[in-house]
Amino acid sequence: MSAFIWLASYPKSGNTWVRAFLSSVKQDGRPIDINRLDVVTQPSSRYFLDDLLGMATADLTPEEIILARPAAMTAYSTTVNRITLHKAHDAWLLNSNGQPLFPPELTQASIYIVRDPRDVAISFAHHIGKSIDYAIDKMASADACLGSSLVRFTPTTRQPLRTWSQHVESWLDQATPSPLLVRYEDMMANPVQQGALIARHVGLEKTMDIYEQAAQNTRFSELNKQETQSGFKEVLAPDRRFFRSGKAGGWKDTLTLTQIAKIEHAHGPVMQRLGYL
Repeated sequence: MSAFIWLASYPKSGNTWVRAFLSSVKQDGRPIDINRLDVVTQPSSRYFLDDLLGMATADLTPEEIILARPAAMTAYSTTVNRITLHKAHDAWLLNSNGQPLFPPELTQASIYIVRDPRDVAISFAHHIGKSIDYAIDKMASADACLGSSLVRFTPTTRQPLRTWSQHVESWLDQATPSPLLVRYEDMMANPVQQGALIARHVGLEKTMDIYEQAAQNTRFSELNKQETQSGFKEVLAPDRRFFRSGKAGGWKDTLTLTQIAKIEHAHGPVMQRLGYL
């Protein structure tokens, strides 16, 4: 039976960067292809669930899919005999049957990546092709989710996000076992040290030389260069960039005073908890 490692975050918080780093570490620090990252599909993936459930998720309601996900992950755990790493953007929640979407008994470890919500708002807005004000409102909505379009097919099923603050608190205060907390800003400041902590947390014991090489080969400029040359399959629209800026603190030059105040009012306590205020 397989065990899972969850690489969780609110969208646009550095999840893909960490996936790239870990992919390089698994290859002893060698360069990676951003379109072939060594991470198993999201548990919300429509194709992943269709295969495990033996039925089309398009024929199920969002609530029925959420109810089926724990059983699907249990079924998947019996098909592989190794630890698998899964990206996730869902909040850590129980479905209406009281079952965790991320079953503790199947969880080997979790990593939770957090980023200053003022920077998340800018990056998230660009990612979904909406205004920054729209992104700020979505981040403050308890009903926020991904993959819920009623007018077009989405490759992932509905992923409940809740508010940015609730998302953070769900993983830090409810997830079992407790995740390793990683701040995007700390990764930016010291990618080798933070990357080594992450790699060791998921069982990738390597030399510091390998961690250093992996950090070098997955620096933002390299990921951006690959996307420019070959594109990135996870971008939502051809006219947008996934690896766009990657800055920490870019909000200071972009957000209005009103937008800053709105974010800090909505998420002040959690921002203080994480050292952002």
